[in-house]
Amino acid sequence: MLIDLTLREFLDELASDSAVPGGGSASALAGAAAGALVQMVARITTRKSPDARLIEVQEQAAVLTERLSELIQRDSDAFSEVVTAFKLPKTTPEEKEQRSQAVQAAYRNAAAVPLEVMQTAVDLLQLARDVAEHGNPNALSDACVAAQLSWAAVQGAAYNVEINLPYINDEEFVSMAKDKMKELLYAADQGKVGVEQCLCRRKQPR
Repeated sequence: MLIDLTLREFLDELASDSAVPGGGSASALAGAAAGALVQMVARITTRKSPDARLIEVQEQAAVLTERLSELIQRDSDAFSEVVTAFKLPKTTPEEKEQRSQAVQAAYRNAAAVPLEVMQTAVDLLQLARDVAEHGNPNALSDACVAAQLSWAAVQGAAYNVEINLPYINDEEFVSMAKDKMKELLYAADQGKVGVEQCLCRRKQPR
């Protein structure tokens, strides 16, 4: 499992000549790092003065961080499924049909997984805004980094959705994915701007 590698081992895998892990897994990792930062800011804030709202934010961020951690592996697995499907035999008409169905299913999954990364990272952006607005001002920069990493996860995952859609024959699925991607990209931009506005309001003068 990629999540069980050390950071150095993961970066070495990312730098290798293997197609996986790739940009999709890196996007999920960015989101997971954002989730960890949101938890950190919430914990620092509630360490001495418990705040029920931020405790809940920390718990929600932990769930999203775990989901994104799993998506690091799932994205790599999804690409591997596409490669495996193309290697299926295609000698007889039956084999060709089975191969075609497997390829289509694999491509749909290869688009669905980064779409889930996008949704999870957008959800995390809202939590980043919560800790930017209500968290310890000394950790405001950490909340802003969490927002930027969440935003980057959305953008990176969007590329991986978009690259797979032309190969999918299911027009209804493609239309749904395009609409959802547009919605999430807009939400990510709005969320990032919201956190940046918190920074402008709350940063401490020197």
